[in-house]
Amino acid sequence: LKEERPTHGLEIVFVSGDRDASSFSQYYRTMPWLAVPFEHLQAVKGALNATYGVRGIPSLVILDAVSGQVVASANETRQSVAMACRGGERQIESLLDSWLQRVPQETTEILSMLELSCNELEPRIPSNHEKANPYLLLETKKDQPMDTAARIKEFFEKLVAEGSDPTAAAAKAIGLVAEEQKAGNKLEPGPLDGMAVRMGPISPARTVEHYLERAVDWNSVVSVKESLETAMKYLKNAEKEPWAPKFRSFKLSNKVADRITKLEGGLGLLETLGFDIFATNQDFKAVIPIAMDLEATNQRLAQLVEKLNSR
Repeated sequence: LKEERPTHGLEIVFVSGDRDASSFSQYYRTMPWLAVPFEHLQAVKGALNATYGVRGIPSLVILDAVSGQVVASANETRQSVAMACRGGERQIESLLDSWLQRVPQETTEILSMLELSCNELEPRIPSNHEKANPYLLLETKKDQPMDTAARIKEFFEKLVAEGSDPTAAAAKAIGLVAEEQKAGNKLEPGPLDGMAVRMGPISPARTVEHYLERAVDWNSVVSVKESLETAMKYLKNAEKEPWAPKFRSFKLSNKVADRITKLEGGLGLLETLGFDIFATNQDFKAVIPIAMDLEATNQRLAQLVEKLNSR
């Protein structure tokens, strides 16, 4: 799995059945994964066996590291792992996929958000047989200061080390970074950032005012105002729990978001305000980025609504 899927996220923790430290050390020396320290076994082993129904060795329990929920019990994995090992590498990967599909949706959203934030972008150099993009190149900076994702990860690891539940730690880490940004402690661009340098024909930048005026030209003032107020409601929901993924994204097909998408030029206006638009297998989604200053964006929307009211 480490070779085929270096970001698979599976972490194995060995809970020994040895009765003395010497036997534990000799046995664990052959293992590449983590283990509960021998001096802590007496305190936790009985509780783990009772909690997860372990009645013999070896036993394997698959847990969701964020919520703590059981993804696959010891009774289930005993047979499924044996069958996967007999089936070869593809069967092992398929087994991992089946576990990932059973992870709670909220966990999936949190981890996807963190993965997108923490993924480091390496500058891509065209090969000798490939033409460079003549229109847009990415200039990255060396020795960049800590970025938002690194700050979230730093808080998360510290909270978990202090004994916090991983679910609460992930939520609190995002919240702490949001509070830092709100207080004015702005973080510098990180490895995902760089300067997009246009190498081809230059077109003028489109401002919020440009998209607002275009939307008013193509639609009624009332409908444009309604779409801005809808965006404000989504931002206010996100302000209540800035760490909760369910408040930071919404489907563009729902009835509320339709007030924005039905406008001609509505999506362009939404993107200019700082929202991201993504396509999924089932729908299009609007996402409120973690780094967005929610209060400042809401104030900007309020100013635009006031501008429309004065017409």
